[in-house]
Amino acid sequence: MLPEFSFHKTEQVLHENCEEPRAYFIPYHSSAAAGRGIREESRFFKTLNGTWKFAFYPSLDELPDFLEEPVPYETIPVPMSWQMLTERGYDIPQYTNVNYPFPCDPPRVPRENPCGLYHRTFTVDEWVLVEKEVFINFEGVDSCFYLFVNGAEVGYSQVAHMTSEFDITPYLVPGLNELHVVVLKWCDGSYLEDQDKWRTSGIFRDVYLLYRERACLRDFHVHAALSEDLSRGLLSATLSCDAGVRPRWSFSNGEGRIVASGIGTVEAEILSPRLWSAEDPYLYLLTLSCGKEYICQPVGFKRAEVKEGVLLFNGEPVKLRGVNRHDSHPLLGSATPYDSMVKDLLLLKRHNVNTIRTSHYPNDPRFLTLCDKYGFYLVDEADLESHGIYATGNGRLLTDDPAWENAYVDRARRMFERDKNHACVLFWSLGNESDFGENHRAMARYIKSREPKALVHYEGCNRGRLKEELARGEGLFDVESRMYSSPAEMADAIGDGGSGLPFFLCEYCHAMGNGPGDLADYWELIDKSDRFAGGCVWEMLDHSVALPQPDGSFHYTYGGDFGDTPNDINFCVDGLVYPDRRVHTGMLEVKQVYAPLMITPENIAEGLFRLKNRRSFTRLSDLSVDYVIERNGRPVAQGSVMHTDIRPGEETATQVIYPPLDSGRAFIRFSVRQKDATPWAPMGQEVCAYSFELPLAEELFINDTAHDKLTVEEDDRLFRVNAEECVYTFDKRTGLLVSFISQGMEFLKAPMTPSVWRAPMDNDKDIRWKWREAGYEDAERNCLSSRVVSVSGKAAVFESLISMGAKSRRPFLRVKFTYTVTNAGVLHLSAEVKVDEKMPYLPRFGLVLAMPDALENLTYFGRGPMEAYADKHLASRVALFSTTVTDNFEHYI
Repeated sequence: MLPEFSFHKTEQVLHENCEEPRAYFIPYHSSAAAGRGIREESRFFKTLNGTWKFAFYPSLDELPDFLEEPVPYETIPVPMSWQMLTERGYDIPQYTNVNYPFPCDPPRVPRENPCGLYHRTFTVDEWVLVEKEVFINFEGVDSCFYLFVNGAEVGYSQVAHMTSEFDITPYLVPGLNELHVVVLKWCDGSYLEDQDKWRTSGIFRDVYLLYRERACLRDFHVHAALSEDLSRGLLSATLSCDAGVRPRWSFSNGEGRIVASGIGTVEAEILSPRLWSAEDPYLYLLTLSCGKEYICQPVGFKRAEVKEGVLLFNGEPVKLRGVNRHDSHPLLGSATPYDSMVKDLLLLKRHNVNTIRTSHYPNDPRFLTLCDKYGFYLVDEADLESHGIYATGNGRLLTDDPAWENAYVDRARRMFERDKNHACVLFWSLGNESDFGENHRAMARYIKSREPKALVHYEGCNRGRLKEELARGEGLFDVESRMYSSPAEMADAIGDGGSGLPFFLCEYCHAMGNGPGDLADYWELIDKSDRFAGGCVWEMLDHSVALPQPDGSFHYTYGGDFGDTPNDINFCVDGLVYPDRRVHTGMLEVKQVYAPLMITPENIAEGLFRLKNRRSFTRLSDLSVDYVIERNGRPVAQGSVMHTDIRPGEETATQVIYPPLDSGRAFIRFSVRQKDATPWAPMGQEVCAYSFELPLAEELFINDTAHDKLTVEEDDRLFRVNAEECVYTFDKRTGLLVSFISQGMEFLKAPMTPSVWRAPMDNDKDIRWKWREAGYEDAERNCLSSRVVSVSGKAAVFESLISMGAKSRRPFLRVKFTYTVTNAGVLHLSAEVKVDEKMPYLPRFGLVLAMPDALENLTYFGRGPMEAYADKHLASRVALFSTTVTDNFEHYI
């Protein structure tokens, strides 16, 4: 007979029969296996991932008595979100940002609560039950679950993105065992899991068994402190052991040499330790042995602190060049395979990112191990967001309610205890967009009680609230965090109007669509002040549900595409990379703005440039700097910068000797590359690049000796210029170029026309209606005048004055076009545009050239090879590029 299933209905029951939260570790059968850290190699680890039996029910009320009667199971991969099997009708994926997907009546959730019944069998050898205790670990289940082993109810747990561990030894038998897991879509905890993401359900992280010694090490907390002058590493560890257990321990450096060892108490002094940072993620290894178990923990010596309003890491001001990252997979939902996590981190490393905010929940525990290894500062964020509670009119409804305090603190506690031994954790974050109140203070107090020098972050406590907290004198918050502040607000925050704490933009530069813009403007301000610690772009990934197509491709979806309501449409597609991790142009801009080496001209006419090391701890000896000089898109000289071994934070000058350069446009491009291969990039990988125009006289390409004189034909309507197998025809009545023929082929299928309109984007939501009211979308052109200015054997000049406006409205602009056709067959066009100052700013101003469909190959001299704009062009350069019309188009979702 099934139990009542009532725990998910009340905030007073969070876990039933769960083990106390502990540090993440895996016991191994040997020191060598533990050192490799591949958990599948451990004889004491048994994965339960794979194919499970599964039955979906639209409501918990429809769940049959699976312990007594047969169930018509299908199969499902574990880990995976069940909604991702879209063809089976297991509920639907739903994307909502702020609004709860159910009535807001905490802690109540709908009676019609979809559920998934998971079932599988597994074997346990008899020796295991004789010698060991057996624990089952669920690393992530959304939103809650009831566990049954061999027909017995074992327990219950919630908090979707954290580990739940159960001792199932009493329920097991030698040989075949049976596991049932009832997962509910919603529980009272769902009120604290209202993150901006696709709402999916199920067992979405790994499930496994651990075979533990009956008397063993249960938990440990490593402290890798540093002396004030950083010359000594002070290693200690708090061990939680069963009675009579005294583990042996050894401490090895990164080269595998044991530098300290002992039995029982872990204490050691390491002279001149090599420090851990994102730039140099050097790790020692603590090995603990107890009975037949070996447990290894990578350890990094570091010190993160705040002094005089500056975030210091290992005694130096540090800049956080970050992104926000959701767990997201286009085919698996919230499940993120290990290989995918590795690829994400290597991609970020290649694009000069050094900080990740785990928005808005702790990631897979192995993600932190990878961040330790590859070098990332982590803003480790609790699985907490109650954004939708604002619909009640009281944002503090939950956060100030004592009845919910345990639920809040439980999320901070589980995060801290699991992740406490990782060098990568810089800030402990209390969650996201949940207003601010007493329950947040309780979360911070818990973290500070466990690690007094921990740095606590919470964006909801900022501005006036933060000043009030500082006046209370408890020291609970260590950084002022904001989202999407304007430059003026940023300047205020680090000036007299601020809190005096380091300033951090936990979200900035929303990367939706063809974005983000203004990255360079932000970092100009960030680099000017030590108090400005940096920020994290929102966000790394476009997250979308991918629907396979018959041709093998995928169609990426928005909220609402499955009939899901409420939904926030395409707001989930707002990342620097596509769902399959192809790179957006925005990620290339991030790579350039976050570059470790900055090159600026000092006296460009004399070839003098300054090179600055933007790192905090390491020299630039791992990078090479080469340059090429191009004139009119063609290389004319190249070389290398010899002096790149620059100390952290310092700069040096270098001089480039230019070759003789005559007329035209010349550019120098510096390419900064990896000298050697790294774990994330091959030798020669470009790290960043800089391009500068050299000051040459710009002249028209006119050469009497190389070209014949041009000829013209003119009548009342048309003005035609023939030059070097090119024929240009202008219409005097419209003032436009109407035909361009080269070597007998027509290149225009319609007149070349000015345009101010483009498709409005999300960021235009406040201005688009003013544009339409101004008539920009339906603007008509009127030629006010046109004339032939001059004709000679070298060039012909045609000029026109055109106004633009909509019916029944006054014209909003006038533009004077000047067309100059040279005897080389080259057309030079200039446009002098005057816009009515009373009108809203233009969506754009440009020229539309409709060309024959058959034309595919494209060569151009200008900014490329990717898109470039006034606020998004640092990754581009001016050069001569060859591509195709098809490849030149960026297919945003």
